[in-house]
Formats: sequence, C-alpha cells, structure tokens
Amino acid sequence: MITKCHDEYYPDIPHQYCQFHFLRNTWRHLAALDSNVYLPLKKAINGLYIHSASKSAKVHFENVGKASVRDAFENTDKELQTMLKVKNKTLKELRGTWLYETLEKYANDMNAVCSTLDPTFRFTKIMKNTITTLNEALAGVKQYYEDSKLLFEYFQKIRTVFGKKTLSHEENVEQLTEIYDELFAIAKEKDPTIKLDECKAFLPSKKKTTVEILGEWCRPWKSYLPGLFEYYKFPKAVKTNLDVEKAFSVEKQAIYGRVAKANVWRMVATQAIKRYHAGNKRYWSGKKQAIQGI
Repeated sequence: MITKCHDEYYPDIPHQYCQFHFLRNTWRHLAALDSNVYLPLKKAINGLYIHSASKSAKVHFENVGKASVRDAFENTDKELQTMLKVKNKTLKELRGTWLYETLEKYANDMNAVCSTLDPTFRFTKIMKNTITTLNEALAGVKQYYEDSKLLFEYFQKIRTVFGKKTLSHEENVEQLTEIYDELFAIAKEKDPTIKLDECKAFLPSKKKTTVEILGEWCRPWKSYLPGLFEYYKFPKAVKTNLDVEKAFSVEKQAIYGRVAKANVWRMVATQAIKRYHAGNKRYWSGKKQAIQGI
C-alpha cells in the first residue's frame, strides 16, 4: 500500500526498501524456528528431579549422610538454570542453538565425571538419570538444531553481502541471488513439491516447518529485489530509513513527556469521550428548548 501510494502520488521522490527491516523480518522467522530448540530444552531442565525435588525432604547419601537432593546437586542445578537466561542477540546469536551446544558439552562433561564414581551410590544414580534426561531432550530437538544452525549460517552470508560497501549494484544482486538459489534448492530437497510462486507470507511462528520458512525467505527476496538497491541511484547513498525513524522517535518521546506516561491513547480516548458527551448535552439541550418554544 505504501509503495502504491509512492508510485501514484510521489513518483519523483527516491524510494528504497529498508535493508535492516528486510534482514530483521528474515531473522524473526529464524528465531521462531530456533525456539523449537530452546523451549523443549528449557522444559526438560526445569523438569529435572534435581530441580523439582522437595527441599525439605532428605535422603541418605553414602559417605555424606542425610541431605536433600536439591542441596546435593545445588551447583549443577544453578549452572543449568543460568544457561536458560541466555537471550537472542538480534541478527547475531540464537539462544536455542547456543543452549543446545552448551548443554551437549555440559552433559558430556557430566558423563565423564560420572564414569569415575561408584555406580552403586545414590548420588551416581541420580546423576546418571539427569544425564539421560538431558541427552533425550537433546536428541528430541536435534533436527531443529541442525536446521536452525544451517539457516543461521546462510543468514550471516546474506547479512555480510548487505554489509559490504564496496560491492556494485550488480555484484550485490549476483551474490545474493546465488545464496537464495542455494536456499531454495535446500527447500526443494526437503520437499520436492514446493513452488516459489505458491509461497505465501505469514507471521513468524514456531509451528512453521523449515521448508515453509525457507519459502518465506526466498519469496520476499524476489518481490523486494527491485527496491532493495535503489540507493545506488540516490545523490547520497542511504540504505535505510533509520534517520527518519529517529526523528519520529524524538517526536513520540516529546508526546510521552507531555502526558508523563506512555499510554497516550488513554488521554486521547478520554478527551474524545468528554467531547462526545459534551456534544450530546448541547444537542439535547437545544432539542428541549426547541420543544418548549413550540
């Protein structure tokens, strides 16, 4: 709609699709896919016996005496919970992929330590069960991890090309077209029935398959291509509209400052209601006077 408005009413004004928003929209689909790695692992970690056991209930540990399972595995539980605090770094790092790799190494280290302990001890048995649960959780999300890892690598290739200032218009298009052709070939390999012209836009969702996400990556590349590198024709090379957004942000903050809170719409709505009731009051007052006059 905005493009149509531009073409119809402002055809002489240079127009360029924002490359940052193009990349961010692509990233959001990747982050949604990666959440299929993070969320099940988080659920598995929070469901571990060493995390959910009662703190007050104490059991006998050989060579130690009575203690709660939570206390016996306090350090392990704390380290696992710390892993869950990792966040996505937009365009740079995926939390699910990071958690998978970190947790896999942690489980392997635990297994190495466990192999040196007495297998008949309660502590060793609980530790083995913990390792088994973690490995089962890792196995359950392995395919999502591999897909997220692969798409992340391609995303960084795309981002790198967009970030190069020395490339010509033709070189940009050529390199990116090659990457997107490879991505669609991967989608075709996973699902031979996929057709680019049948791919439809959708909001990021963890319910979407890898093939659907690949289609949603390739579809906008074809449709956005004419406007992604228009800045080469500008008097001044401007790839994004960040300066415009900053100006809007300044104005928005000024409005927030005036009402001393962010819920500006409440003030607007309240004023609108007051004006509505005031208008109704004047209307019926005029009606009453007219009737009395009759």
